[in-house]
Amino acid sequence: MSEIQRLSALRRWSRPGEHERASLTQRGIPHRRGWHHSLESRNKIRIANTGKTHSEESRHKMSIARIGQKAWNKGLTKETHPSVARIAASRLGKGTKTSEAMLIRSSDAYIEWRKAVFERDNYICQLCGQHGGRLNADHVLKFSDYPDLRLDVNNGRTLCETCHRKTPTYGPPFMTDETRQKISLAQLGKKRKPLSEETKLKIGLANLGKRRSPEARLKMSLAKKGKPHAPLSEETKRKISESHRRRMVLLNVSRS
Repeated sequence: MSEIQRLSALRRWSRPGEHERASLTQRGIPHRRGWHHSLESRNKIRIANTGKTHSEESRHKMSIARIGQKAWNKGLTKETHPSVARIAASRLGKGTKTSEAMLIRSSDAYIEWRKAVFERDNYICQLCGQHGGRLNADHVLKFSDYPDLRLDVNNGRTLCETCHRKTPTYGPPFMTDETRQKISLAQLGKKRKPLSEETKLKIGLANLGKRRSPEARLKMSLAKKGKPHAPLSEETKRKISESHRRRMVLLNVSRS
């Protein structure tokens, strides 16, 4: 703390004329070092600051105030400081298996592999027959154990998130079957964010004219076999009607 800041703090908490000979601790004012907001206070602060942005004038003042300040990592190298070494490893993908895997999974080749697996399976889960929704491209042979097959389309299959969590290779290698089951049960019944009309239109145009393969239809038929059909609610009937109307609109758009 500079001398000016110290004197300013003393003026705020001391009576006029006393800042010369009395400090905060001498006056019995406790310091706030090590003090933390409670969870309730942090939530209130977060809600109060949601959506707020600094004005151009405030940003300009903050920029001027930082002129001449030394960065915390200036002069430090990854050989002399562990935090700098950890950041360098995460950015460059060196030193850990996780960083190497993340580099591969974020590469263009991996994205193309994932897209090729989805298109080959016609965006249908190969275990339960679900069409569309939240889908994952799963490796039949483990990603970590078979590096030569990571980008092999024949080593991939399309699974929905629920079926993917039930596979023995889902998640980190240290995750137990009990933990995987807890994650799967925790996700059941969760309401997902509804799709916007623009997204629905894009999905409809992308799937227009596509048909399920005979193998996929057979899997869906076997998955539904023996399951009693529950009567449709009014809400479900309304959604089916809206879906049919939207499909007719898309057909008219494609023909025109």
